[in-house]
Amino acid sequence: MPARGRLIPGVPVRWHNRDHIVLDLANLGQAVVRDAATGETNLAPIGELVPAAVEQTFVRQDLMLVEDEDWREAWTRYEMILPLLEAGSSRSAEAVRAVADAAGRNPATIYRWIQRYEETGRVSALLRSGRQDKGSRRLAPEIEKLIDEVINTFHLTKQRRPVSETCLEVARRCREQNLPEPHPNTVRNRIALLSEKLLMSKRLGHKAARERFQPIRGEFPGADFPLAVVQIDHTPVDLILVDDTHRLPIGRPYLTIAIDVYSRMIAGFYVTLDPPGALSAGLCIARAILKKDMWLAKCELSTPWPIWGRMRKIHVDNAKEFRGSMLERACNEHGIILEYRPKGQPNYGGHVERAFRTFMSKTHTVSGTTFSNVGERGDYGSDDAASMTLDEFERWFTTFVVEVYVA
Repeated sequence: MPARGRLIPGVPVRWHNRDHIVLDLANLGQAVVRDAATGETNLAPIGELVPAAVEQTFVRQDLMLVEDEDWREAWTRYEMILPLLEAGSSRSAEAVRAVADAAGRNPATIYRWIQRYEETGRVSALLRSGRQDKGSRRLAPEIEKLIDEVINTFHLTKQRRPVSETCLEVARRCREQNLPEPHPNTVRNRIALLSEKLLMSKRLGHKAARERFQPIRGEFPGADFPLAVVQIDHTPVDLILVDDTHRLPIGRPYLTIAIDVYSRMIAGFYVTLDPPGALSAGLCIARAILKKDMWLAKCELSTPWPIWGRMRKIHVDNAKEFRGSMLERACNEHGIILEYRPKGQPNYGGHVERAFRTFMSKTHTVSGTTFSNVGERGDYGSDDAASMTLDEFERWFTTFVVEVYVA
């Protein structure tokens, strides 16, 4: 449903070309809605609801052309207003004022940020006006270097100097080197872009940062509602596929799956004969977000697959295909947090890996399986026994997901 947020009570939607308000969720497939004009209450299929029409007031742009500094600032703005966005109609002026005070901004500015995001549903709408297409920074390189040096050697230390002292130190060093003094807000903005984890690690020590930010083992933090956290990973499939024309072996496919941590449901998948990459991850994410009706019809299945919509967070391992800036920016653009698995903590990928193990045990019963290892395969001829094409495998796997798989 609404591309700009979760389907929750109070969200405006369009149904049968009329404005409605969501009152409650009856089940996974239906919502209770009230006609905004007549007040009539109905039970509407979620798949038929669309976001309330908004005026698009921004110009779509290539995210990779945005300066890193500008993109970090836009993302910081989004994180600031996220609690206000989620509050919806219950958002109070006091809450807006509190965010404005914390950001050192006027409440009117916060309201403008909220309006921009709600009108577009895109983080790029929060970019500073007039800076998106500029190729150079406003400060001279030597001043940028000086600010970075002061932050690293003066601010990020165990002495925990206040921001005001750091601003004064930047001004003092600029005077010593006969450089123009940057405005204190420039230094404050640089410090505001630093992560809380980095600040705590440098100023309070690694132990304090680890205790504050490292989740408890055995539990997955934040996965407290459907699509709060989705895990994505790749694996080669223990199966040889054949081509569509001559039915000759063409090799083992790679499978990418997205699993919802809260419900343990598989939200989407993608199969390819190419090695895993950012494209595989992106297509898997797209399938997870989209409704499954057309895909199920293509596979000639009537069993429902009731999971779709934008997730809040995507959790991946540290493989290089997940480390590209394009995937991260594409997720950030739509308000999706891309989070990486902590190194040395395999329990954080347990849900998707458990699903892979369950699936692989089923592929070992299919003609053309390679089994898990050479010893288990023995003298079984995987190439000779192969019989399934890529399309047939996708249909088989879809059937497994909606009719067989139990988390």
